[in-house]
Amino acid sequence: MIEDIQEATAEALQNGEEGMVLKKKSYPYAPDKRPAWSTIKIKKMDYVDVICMGFCDATKKYTGKETPIWKYWETPEGLKEGEYFLWSCKYPGYYIPITKGYYYGWKTAVRIGAFDKNGKLIEIGTVASGLTDELREDFSKNPEKYLNRVVSIQCMEKNSKDHTLRHGFFKGFRDDKNLEDCTLDTIF
Repeated sequence: MIEDIQEATAEALQNGEEGMVLKKKSYPYAPDKRPAWSTIKIKKMDYVDVICMGFCDATKKYTGKETPIWKYWETPEGLKEGEYFLWSCKYPGYYIPITKGYYYGWKTAVRIGAFDKNGKLIEIGTVASGLTDELREDFSKNPEKYLNRVVSIQCMEKNSKDHTLRHGFFKGFRDDKNLEDCTLDTIF
């Protein structure tokens, strides 16, 4: 049993672990489940400021587990570009489930980057987590409002060797920060 939780967590993070999960003694262990209020997850977290370089189109194919109740479908025959419709799961062999973002024609990820030592803007990845449907829609309709703006990203880890972020999460825009301050050197 661990006596000092803070010390054990700090040691785990220093040893390269992703974090720790603390469980109440009074709750029974349930494999692959975390009942509400029975566990607390402690994980690495870092914040970086990067530049919005553009957006990614939504993927078409829906691969989620909600197919029986999914609302976004298209027919494989006779469908013209941009003609989508809602349909129930009545005829799953004929209708194809598509993603919500594809259905609405949204941009569903932000391409992010930073300046190298020569002042060249280098793409370091994409971030999709943390985006609201309202932002996805507005990215599609008004991309110029967001291009070349500073974006705050929360991530689990920064890979200095490959200049990548692990588990990036969109936190918001930083209109108080200059683009020139978003450099690979300051991030990694």
